[in-house]
Amino acid sequence: MKLSIAAVLVFAACTIQATAEDFDPQSEMFIGNLTKNVIFVRLHPQGTLFNGYPKSLDDDTTRYDFRKTIEGIVPRRYSPIDISHIIGLDGIGISFPNASFGFFQLPVFNGIGSEWNNYLLLTNDQSGVVTVDGTFSYGKYVLEIFDSSYSFIVSIPIDNSDFDYPYPHDGVPPNSRMCNDLYIYINNINTSPPGITYRWSACYQVPGSPGDTLSLFDPVTTNGEIHFFKQFYSYRNPILKLQNRGKSFAARDSGLLDFPIRSNNINLFGQFGNEIHLNPGDLNGNLTVRSSQHINIKSGETFRVTNLCTLTVNPRVNQPDPLTKINVESGAKLIIAESSTLSLKSYANVVVLQGGRTVLEQNSNVYFHERGEIIVKSGGSLINCGANFTNNNYACILVESGGYYGTGEECNSSVVHTVDSGAFIVVDG
Repeated sequence: MKLSIAAVLVFAACTIQATAEDFDPQSEMFIGNLTKNVIFVRLHPQGTLFNGYPKSLDDDTTRYDFRKTIEGIVPRRYSPIDISHIIGLDGIGISFPNASFGFFQLPVFNGIGSEWNNYLLLTNDQSGVVTVDGTFSYGKYVLEIFDSSYSFIVSIPIDNSDFDYPYPHDGVPPNSRMCNDLYIYINNINTSPPGITYRWSACYQVPGSPGDTLSLFDPVTTNGEIHFFKQFYSYRNPILKLQNRGKSFAARDSGLLDFPIRSNNINLFGQFGNEIHLNPGDLNGNLTVRSSQHINIKSGETFRVTNLCTLTVNPRVNQPDPLTKINVESGAKLIIAESSTLSLKSYANVVVLQGGRTVLEQNSNVYFHERGEIIVKSGGSLINCGANFTNNNYACILVESGGYYGTGEECNSSVVHTVDSGAFIVVDG
């Protein structure tokens, strides 16, 4: 009996896909409800998000900015207010249709009318004029599923932080093409784990194939998580590519220079915000601070360079120009995680202000260029748990009277600080 039920579910999922193909709204993520009851969902960001198109010939192509960059409008299905941000389901998206308490309602598939009315439709930042419910871009998101009584069922992490997306097909052998579209089918929420399947589309398909719908909670493959750069299929070998963490820049707008940017910042995004934003300061891609910009890690916030990413602070262009600077404010924390990198270009500074804290985790990397400096003000703290100082002959740490440099509670082992090849640390300077 279990095999028969599974077969029916796979057949139903594939039937919906095949029936709806002629009415494809050109979305990239499709989430469908194949249960017997209405369910509710939310989709919110996790960590940093980046807009833009990294394959453009323009070097300044992706930015740490939550606004859509594609030309033209992106209409909504259930509201006259167009979509303008890349934060998943924003405050307007979770108000329609017929939902309450900030949820998006997924109806039961009944075979009546347009098949796409039974899906949550999401498009990416590179898509043009389509009618959808929300937008995503480069970064991580979390899909939350609730039953008809708004009781929580499960969270599904969705990682689209590969800057090679959308994946090319021109010149790529058909059986090596990665897919650009994702279907998620919610089949049964009364089991543990829930009966949820997925399939990749918009890529090479085997003619006459019975489908490639797979269990999301297969412990050998996805194990309840979606990564766009790790794709599994039933009809061919998986494609597990190396993640491209890209090259993005801080935005030019002064309102977006206080890190981390939060999707629930009502002053920035208002009704276009998302009330939930997990770990907003976790860096999910390489980020460059533009020449002469001043970035502030805000009081009470943490900005963490992780996932093997690099935070680069660019040099000033001309000598009279202001220095490029990251200020770590009182009560704020800047963390360079293990295997991640802080790169200080010439005359670029990280300034740890009174009450601020910068932590260099064990086996993190700090790349100093000429006159690149970390400056610890009185009352500030620079915690070194065993960072690797690359290009040591330029390494420069200045600790003013009342500032602190050394190990701290964040360090979990004994630490050796090596300073050679012309590098220097000035304490009480």
